[in-house]
Amino acid sequence: MTRLKIFSLFFLLFFVVSLNATIYKCYNKSGEVIYSNIPCFSKSTSRKHSDFTINVLGVKTNKDIEIWVKSDLQKRNTFKSIKKLKRGIKVKFPVILTFKKPQLNKKVLFKATYTIITPDKKKFSPPVFSIANRVDSKAPKTIVLVPILELAFDNNDKNGKYILKVKVINLLDHFSKTLNYEFEIY
Repeated sequence: MTRLKIFSLFFLLFFVVSLNATIYKCYNKSGEVIYSNIPCFSKSTSRKHSDFTINVLGVKTNKDIEIWVKSDLQKRNTFKSIKKLKRGIKVKFPVILTFKKPQLNKKVLFKATYTIITPDKKKFSPPVFSIANRVDSKAPKTIVLVPILELAFDNNDKNGKYILKVKVINLLDHFSKTLNYEFEIY
């Protein structure tokens, strides 16, 4: 009986200690309260990872993404992203963040969410999101969020202009940016 009590006490103690979680009360850019399990950044250190540009491409293959990532700025500016989509063909929409300075040896934690706005202004948010929590040493100024959103449209989808609204959140400093990628279905 004593062994059972000792084991029970040990188990209870282990269980209580493992439940210990720290929640931080932080303030975002607008002054709103945010609760997080990540420590808050002071105003002097916030935004240190927020100096990024969001790029969204419309491509058919992962090779196209690799070509864009490995290209210099001039080639990136002339890259032909798919803007007119034919029904029944899958198109990948990678979210690629670019930085002025290399991000190697820095903590990164980004999340992208998606909203599709149809020609008749209806909004649809796919139940997916993309993340990035590390930097590839081969492209230290570029981060591709995964998984990559893939879309295919069928005969039930209306012709016209669609908007893919991408919101990228830097989860380390609670800062976000939004980009609208426009494309047409015919």
